[in-house]
Amino acid sequence: MGAQYASFYSYLHHLGEGYNTVFFQTLSALGGSYFGSWAYYTASPLSFFVLLFDPSELQVAIYFLTIIKISLSAVSFSIFVRNGRLKEFGFVPTLAGAAAYSLMSYNIVYSMSLMWIDGVILLPLVILGVEKVFFENRRVLFCISLALALMFNYYTGYMIVLFIVIYFLYLCIYRGSDQKQVLAGGIRLLVCGFTSVMMASVVWLPVIIDLAGGRLNEEAKVMFGFMRNPFGVIRQLLPFSYGGFSADGNPPVYCGIMVTALTVFYFALKKISKHKKQAAVFVFVLFGISFCLDGADLLWHGMQLPVSFPARYSFLFSFFLITVFLEAAHYIINENETAKIGPLVLCCIYIFVLVDLGFNSYYLIGSLDKDPVTGGYLKTVRYEHYYSIYDELKGYISEADTRIVSDLDCSSDDGLMFGISSLDYFSSSYNNDLSVFYKSLGLNTLRHNFEDVGLNPLSASLLGVDYYVPFLSGFSDEEYRPDLANHFIRKELPNGFGIYENTYSSP
Repeated sequence: MGAQYASFYSYLHHLGEGYNTVFFQTLSALGGSYFGSWAYYTASPLSFFVLLFDPSELQVAIYFLTIIKISLSAVSFSIFVRNGRLKEFGFVPTLAGAAAYSLMSYNIVYSMSLMWIDGVILLPLVILGVEKVFFENRRVLFCISLALALMFNYYTGYMIVLFIVIYFLYLCIYRGSDQKQVLAGGIRLLVCGFTSVMMASVVWLPVIIDLAGGRLNEEAKVMFGFMRNPFGVIRQLLPFSYGGFSADGNPPVYCGIMVTALTVFYFALKKISKHKKQAAVFVFVLFGISFCLDGADLLWHGMQLPVSFPARYSFLFSFFLITVFLEAAHYIINENETAKIGPLVLCCIYIFVLVDLGFNSYYLIGSLDKDPVTGGYLKTVRYEHYYSIYDELKGYISEADTRIVSDLDCSSDDGLMFGISSLDYFSSSYNNDLSVFYKSLGLNTLRHNFEDVGLNPLSASLLGVDYYVPFLSGFSDEEYRPDLANHFIRKELPNGFGIYENTYSSP
């Protein structure tokens, strides 16, 4: 979030400045198409919540945006329970399920990839739509919710589409449907799904065109074998489990100790029919294979090996796990026994779920801060300090086409962060030809990551670099790039620190 994503949120403040829109940006890596990055990172309407805050308060805006998205996860799950096949369940179990869904490990650990939480929010509505299509032939909710899921984040939207197929097969086994009902329901879902995909084409079609110049050129991985220890995956169903951030790390699937316990107990309940248990086993086995085997895991990720954030589809497993938990709870505490237990005991159960998930979240937050891959949390004063410096610099350098290279690296996308033209860029949506061009000039570039490291006076002039800004500590500067400093002309600014101007910069 600090190294990359925060900059994409900050860029929303600069839409409309010059040529900068959701389609094109001029602030990073020589500018170029931006639609793929916008669609992946900030296409959600909730992203524009950050515009209610000053750019220097970006960390506060993202904090509240995280709370809003996690809260909406609980709301959507409650809607699913109260209006779907589980609607006869009690009020407190619904609250417990909503709490488990919103505070599951996935939402806490992957909250730094905030764009994926939109998929978490919309999943219950999509699955509710699946049930409405299958059981009642009501299609509107499914078409709209799936289309929104694909538009708000096409990456998690793709995973939801795969899960729809699994959930449809689950419902067929769960209800013991005959061939005629399965065929009719499958055709309805297929037609509605195609309609949703076409509705969302306003986003995914330009994205494919944008990604064709970079991401889609990467060779698809085909791998076979175990990538995770099954016992390590099972351990994630217990509290205080942190699987790390490497690609082969264990998936964050914990939803509460009560969820895990009652899900196991589900298969021992005689009240639950055999075909319902078989349906649940079918889904759990599929996810078990996906978590443990390379090829299945890659399929969920579009045949592209993820860079960090393992098993990004694990929110789908957690969702299903909680539905099984609710069904087990319903059979254990039925309508007649609820009155005998009393509201006080039910409230204690709900509080237990909250406390359990609260302590687990606290543990995960601490684990993230110590993780060597994530690098720990960034201090608020860091953003405020860099914003104040760049604001001062822009006061002296007002030309719209001014390009700056700087040692003031707050993130990998400083240009988008502060509204200045730079050479750095780090995004999953990138241009391969530009990457090759950067390398030919001796700049440090690795596919998604463009850097101005390796710049020299000749390449700086060729790329139109107008200024070099050295590292500033207070108002004193230290020269980390003596070759640039020696060939550029130092300009003293009224506040006491200097920058270096390239008088040979090309237009």
